[in-house]
This record gives sequence, structure tokens and C-alpha cells, in this order.
Amino acid sequence: RTLRQAAAPEAVDEVLNRGFALLAAEVHRVEGFISQVAGHGFTVLFGAPLACEDHVLRALHSALGIQRVFTGYAVELQQTLGVSLTLRLGVHTGPLIVSAISADLRFVYTTPEATLEVATGLQQCTAAGTIAVSAVVHEAAAGFFRFTVLGQYLLPESPAPMHAYTCDGVGPVTSRLAGALARGQTTFQGRT
Repeated sequence: RTLRQAAAPEAVDEVLNRGFALLAAEVHRVEGFISQVAGHGFTVLFGAPLACEDHVLRALHSALGIQRVFTGYAVELQQTLGVSLTLRLGVHTGPLIVSAISADLRFVYTTPEATLEVATGLQQCTAAGTIAVSAVVHEAAAGFFRFTVLGQYLLPESPAPMHAYTCDGVGPVTSRLAGALARGQTTFQGRT
């Protein structure tokens, strides 16, 4: 059954608002913000208005938190209303555009279409309940999180297939230093 078939219109709004509040709390917990809500999904940005070097790690912690609370909420809705909900998450990193929209210094944060299209394409290519990530995210978070190779996918508007992975949980690395050591050291250049 769909949510609209199982509940009165005012109850549908209550269920959606409560679910959105649970998910938003996981975004805010790691200092992300929801920049856009449309249809059945939303876009989350990390690293703005204050830049942070660990924006990829924050995004993945948020995605795992969203996955956890959504699973619990979906079980509750299945038991109380007989409704099944699914979640798919896509994580990609790219540039962010900051624009002043008024003299009182209100800003709008947008992502270039290419970045958003990759994240959306990843979200659409993965199975329900999973977190799909791009190769760029995988590389930046290796060791901090556990990943499984999904394979190559030709995403919409992409000229070539892209490598995709699923994020399966937190990994053994807990600091940037430990992460650098886990990746290995580079050789000295121009020294004897």
C-alpha cells in the first residue's frame, strides 16, 4: 500500500514531516544543511558557509545516520500503517557556488548541475536501502569507511562510465594522520 492509501491526508503530512525531521537531524548533527527539497528527495551540502576539509567524511556520517533512522522509521510505519518505504542515497563531491542575493548579505548556495547529476545518478543506480558513492568520494574516505565495489555505471549526461561503490559502514581509520599512514607514503622526489 502507498502512504496516501493507508492514511488520511492530514496524517500523511504528519508522517512525512516527522520523517523529514528525523533525517534533517542527522544532517545537522554533522553540520550539513539541506539546500533543496523537491518531490521525494532533498539535496544536502557540507562545507558551507564555513569550509571544512572533512566535508566528504561528514557527508558519509550523515548518510549512515540517515540510513539508520530511516530504517527504524520505515519499520515503525510498516507495523502501524502497513506501508513500505524505501531509501536510496547518492554521495558525490564537487564545487559549490556561493552567491549574494541581497544587500543584507543573504547567500544562496548551489551546486553545478554536473555535480548534482552525478549524485542523483548514483542514487538512482543503487538498490533500495544502500548508499552509492562516486570514485572521488571513495578515494577521499578510504579507510575511514568500508566500501563495496558496485561496478561501472553510465549515468545520465555522463560521457563515460563512472566507478561506483556502496558505503557499508565506518572503517578502522579515525584520524587524518592514521588515514595518511594507511594510504602509504610517497617517495621523495629530487633527493638522494
